[in-house]
Amino acid sequence: MAKMHSRRKGKSSSTRPIRPSTPKWIDQSSKDIEALILKLAKKGESPSRIGIILRDQYGIPLVKTVSNKKLTQMLADAGVKPKVPEDLMNLLRRAVSLDRHNKSNHKDMGAKRGLQLIEAKIRRLAKYYKKKGSLLACMLFGSAAWKAKSRDDFIGWDRQTRERNLPFLTNNTRFLILPWVRVQHLASHLLAKVCGELPGRWTEKYGHPIHLLETFVERDRFKGTCYRAAGWTHVGATAGRSRNDVHATMSVPVKDVFLYPLNADFKERLCA
Repeated sequence: MAKMHSRRKGKSSSTRPIRPSTPKWIDQSSKDIEALILKLAKKGESPSRIGIILRDQYGIPLVKTVSNKKLTQMLADAGVKPKVPEDLMNLLRRAVSLDRHNKSNHKDMGAKRGLQLIEAKIRRLAKYYKKKGSLLACMLFGSAAWKAKSRDDFIGWDRQTRERNLPFLTNNTRFLILPWVRVQHLASHLLAKVCGELPGRWTEKYGHPIHLLETFVERDRFKGTCYRAAGWTHVGATAGRSRNDVHATMSVPVKDVFLYPLNADFKERLCA
């Protein structure tokens, strides 16, 4: 992809073959290559990683010259193409990482500017994928809030128990239905679906379970209707302070606190 914030064309780490014909050294058929691509995809390899493996280990510089189909088209036909485009997912991960960095490094102006540029790229890519109809929504989960009185009282935590069991919570930090999507009750439907799949995926990824989900909804801007409709419980509100407010001098918008238990005995597990 070309650079989005300069007049230059950018640069790529690889060069496309000069000739569009199939190289003479390739003895695999298109079916064999497609089977290999699907095998790598089922192992969890990303499309770009699959292309690198084919180039470096099998001497296939470009899949389309052999099968007349792009690699991503093969994955889409087999139903294993990533739901979120890989380039957009990479930008989202970079944005989340920089956002976390900025919260603890307020004077890092370079990182703040970098986050602005990445978010601009995300918006620009979203417009492109909007035309293709490839995107629906974006939902992110991250570390739970260190302290939240209404949440801690609802669970029955004291300080020591909270510090010990906080990793068993996760925070729904971002939830966006893209502006061009107009489907009634979609937000609550997606929340319900994600809440059903998240525990298993979390354990598979991080090696430990989670028992409770939390989110914070800015009261002056949103009502949290989709969370209520999806079965989340409103337990109170924040005090209008930030995690970075060490000296109690900052004032941030008040947010409503919503919780979603993933187990019937979540209080017992979180207070153990």
